[in-house]
Amino acid sequence: MRFHFWSISRLYIFPLILAVLVSSALSQQPDWVAQVTADLKSPDSAVRMKALSTLSGQSAEISLEPLMSALTDREPEIRRSASCALGYLKDKRAVQSMLPLISDKTWTVRRDTYWALGQIGDSRAVEPLLDALSKTNNFSEQVYIIELSEGWTIRGRSCLFLN
Repeated sequence: MRFHFWSISRLYIFPLILAVLVSSALSQQPDWVAQVTADLKSPDSAVRMKALSTLSGQSAEISLEPLMSALTDREPEIRRSASCALGYLKDKRAVQSMLPLISDKTWTVRRDTYWALGQIGDSRAVEPLLDALSKTNNFSEQVYIIELSEGWTIRGRSCLFLN
């Protein structure tokens, strides 16, 4: 049986080329992600809000880092929206970046951060939430934190030890 160089090389080269192309495609983000990420740095808050809206329906691989960067935005509505979007992602990698928002000066930012942390359900948020509970005089905020803590445990006890 005769083998030609071309027939043998096809067996090895084509799968290699295909593997390189697939790995290259998977390692690069789509072009629009770079644009949306740049829009998060726009001086126009409407542009930043639209970028958040675009990212909020995407996978964590695409949106996690840009959403976490929006948590430090100067506009409370941007911080609040980023926190909500991270809550929907339920990715525990976001928790550490979200914890400073528990003490944000804007109630809606704190409220939606409490909700988002409750959605994620990471135990690293329990102590900061209990600390926030002890520092606030706002009854609505206290009730909100207590409701979110339902089902969480700390040091082997239910967080609803206040009942």
